[in-house]
Amino acid sequence: MNGKRMLLCMLLAAFLLTLMPYTPALADDAVPRSTIRYDGNGGASEAFGAYYDARVTGAHLRENTLLGTSYFRRDGYVLTGWNTAPDGSGTHIGLGSRVTYKEGMILYAEWAKAADESLFTFSDGTILLYSGTENTVIIPEAIGGEPVKTISSGVFENLSLRTVVLPPSLETVMNGAFSGCTIETLTLFDRIKTVSDASFLNCTIRTLRINAARQPVYSGSYYDTFSDKYDYLLSLADDQKLVLFSGSSGRYGYDSPAIEAAIPDYRVVNMGVYAYTNALPQYELIRSQLHTGDILLVAPEFDAVAEQFCTTNRLDAGFWAMTESNYDVVSALDLTLYADVFDSFAVYQKTRGGMASKSYSESPFAYDDDGNRYSFATYNAQGDFILPRPNSERDELHRHNIADYTTETVTPEAVDALNRELRSIAADGITVLFTYAPRNRSSLTGRSTKAARNEIHRLLCERLSVPVISELEDLLYSGVYFWNIDNHLSTEGVQIRTKQIISDLSAQLQIDGMNVTAQPKASFTLVKQSVPFLFGLAALLVLLGGLKPRVRFLGYVGGFVWAAGAVLALVTGASLSYVLLFTLGLLLVAAYGRKRGAA
Repeated sequence: MNGKRMLLCMLLAAFLLTLMPYTPALADDAVPRSTIRYDGNGGASEAFGAYYDARVTGAHLRENTLLGTSYFRRDGYVLTGWNTAPDGSGTHIGLGSRVTYKEGMILYAEWAKAADESLFTFSDGTILLYSGTENTVIIPEAIGGEPVKTISSGVFENLSLRTVVLPPSLETVMNGAFSGCTIETLTLFDRIKTVSDASFLNCTIRTLRINAARQPVYSGSYYDTFSDKYDYLLSLADDQKLVLFSGSSGRYGYDSPAIEAAIPDYRVVNMGVYAYTNALPQYELIRSQLHTGDILLVAPEFDAVAEQFCTTNRLDAGFWAMTESNYDVVSALDLTLYADVFDSFAVYQKTRGGMASKSYSESPFAYDDDGNRYSFATYNAQGDFILPRPNSERDELHRHNIADYTTETVTPEAVDALNRELRSIAADGITVLFTYAPRNRSSLTGRSTKAARNEIHRLLCERLSVPVISELEDLLYSGVYFWNIDNHLSTEGVQIRTKQIISDLSAQLQIDGMNVTAQPKASFTLVKQSVPFLFGLAALLVLLGGLKPRVRFLGYVGGFVWAAGAVLALVTGASLSYVLLFTLGLLLVAAYGRKRGAA
């Protein structure tokens, strides 16, 4: 290699080095890598001082924050959450809830100044009276050095309040404690043991913020998949999205990457979790992340019509279990639209009290529904349950959860309730489509005849204001294609169902005039995978052109092949440093070939 070529290679190598990230030595007070610093922001801990550095677990797409009350204390204040800015002007994150991690992240304790103790009549851990007139009530953790455990009946009756913060020490809110109140924002901790709707009788509460003061118990379970799926939905804020919504038949029923390949303009999110909890708040949370042009494909399960068809506005314990690892999603709901808020929360709390504590670092994407842990992912990024599942040996009923496919179960009233929600979502410019959940034919009631099923299909087509894109009969399968439960498809069943959904969805989108191209995603992937081959071929041609003067033209051909590879690499999203690295390698190969050829 002559001096000029050597110099050129050295210059290219130096340029590549400038593209590599530079990591300076950390100052004494710098935030360590892969760590979130929690700043007491006026509070402190005897064990940790003014701040605490917590390692990022990476168990989820977004990181769960510390519970907080175990780390920092501040006399006369109640810790109400974390904030990305020390003055509270940044993003609020509830204790234990999730945040999108960034290198060097610092979260600051949010403190609310407690109301003066003289405003409370207090005895034996119980607040008996309140004499304040402010519209913000921050109840202190202790009065006269004694922890506040209970709020008695009538203490805050008929008050109009903007903000109420219940302290982490509180265990009981007695019936009528806040009766007749109007509260804009209520903050409480999940340490409360006794609370009910009667505690807030005739009380209007718009926003509820829940701080975690206890370790989670549902981490790693299928309930916990909701928060991970919602994280993925949040990450696609700038993308066109196709959201698949159902119960557990959705988790077990789609091949989302195949749908993305068939409909490449949309990123797919599978939000199916559990059918026997009210779908209404889930719809509203999903809706909050959808924009004009996005698609929502719903497939309600007919063995859970009350919950799947939004026939009630009552919250239930299952909803709280699904939000346990990120309570902040609850604050996105307008609670004036829901009933049984605190009754259901109390059932959830009682159930949790008898369960073993777990850790936020447990990911449901490493478990199956029975709690068995695997060394590989059981879910993909989109939210499909991908644990390999064999076909069943026999075409028969698998579980005794019979589904009634008649209009006596799927009533006109139920269809109208679902239609109200879907029509409201569609009014936001979202394309809402209806299909059917998969079902084992052997799991239908005797009266679910072909005629009865045709009547359901006719009812849905007539009363829903959104398109029904599938034929009901196309989603009823032999029991062979189900795994343990009569709406949980086997791996082969998933492929059969997904093929049907792609066909139905593509046909409907073409009717709607939306852009659908058959399988371009696979072509895109093929092009991307061909880039290293092109670079390798270019290197071979350049080497041969240098070694053999009589075929020197191959070196020029290699140059053209390299150029094609570089263009394809950049078009398919490769970084500039990736292209330059191959270029440097090509130049070294060329220099070597020339040297050997000259010899």
